[in-house]
Amino acid sequence: SVDRFLNQIKPLALIIMERELWYYLIKRVKAKKILLNAYAKGGVLERALSKEFDLIVCRTEEDKRKFESFGAKAVVCGNLKFVLERERKKVEINLPEGKTIIAGSIHPSELKFIKTFYKELSERFKGLNLVVVPRHISKVDVFMKELADFKPCLKSSQGANCRVIVSDTLGELFHLYRYGDLSLVGGTFAKGIGGHNILEPIYHRKFVIFGPYTQKIKDLEDFVLSKGLGFKVKSVSEAVEKAEKIINEEIVYPLQFDLAQYANQIKNCYLFWIRKCLEIGG
Repeated sequence: SVDRFLNQIKPLALIIMERELWYYLIKRVKAKKILLNAYAKGGVLERALSKEFDLIVCRTEEDKRKFESFGAKAVVCGNLKFVLERERKKVEINLPEGKTIIAGSIHPSELKFIKTFYKELSERFKGLNLVVVPRHISKVDVFMKELADFKPCLKSSQGANCRVIVSDTLGELFHLYRYGDLSLVGGTFAKGIGGHNILEPIYHRKFVIFGPYTQKIKDLEDFVLSKGLGFKVKSVSEAVEKAEKIINEEIVYPLQFDLAQYANQIKNCYLFWIRKCLEIGG
């Protein structure tokens, strides 16, 4: 039972993320309770439990106002999804001279989009490189077969003059984005997936292009579009048009915005309020 579990571990604090509102657990815990990355929907359970927390750290000012209207103590720090902690590692790739597109977290169902995009953009820019990173490394053979018209190479065994490269190495996508002149992020170009992390290229100050299927990343999409850091496209032709403008520097990345710095501010804000609530440190 919950009570037996709590008696055994004697928690110093209960920290809950987002909307994991376990009624009995929250009611029974006597230690301090903190809700992180909170966003308010106004449901009955949310209203009933919000006053149980010693601190609620919210994503937005609007969330803060809603929780306060329920009688809770709330502060705002931003969205923790923007905080990407990545291992520092040296990732290298042998690219011929020319502009480079990084297509990350791509599913087989999105290859038709990627192939047409690259073919049309290559007609406008000679010597264009494409690095395709499958979402699942087990699908590498499928990618090599589908991209056969472009004479692709595997990253692990590529030659010096290979312009279309399929990554067959794990844990490198985040670091590969820095080699691109722009990036495409998968999970967004075909139905049934809902989107992957469109923030990763932006950490390297690279524009991101993504498709219309973004139901799982709406909060990230809203942020990226509001800051002018990327573009949502509905078709290959629209993607090619945006890519051409980026490569020709008709669209310039916002110099004043640094996502890594912004994310660090969010992280430090969360740490400050957690320590204050739990009375940790000075």
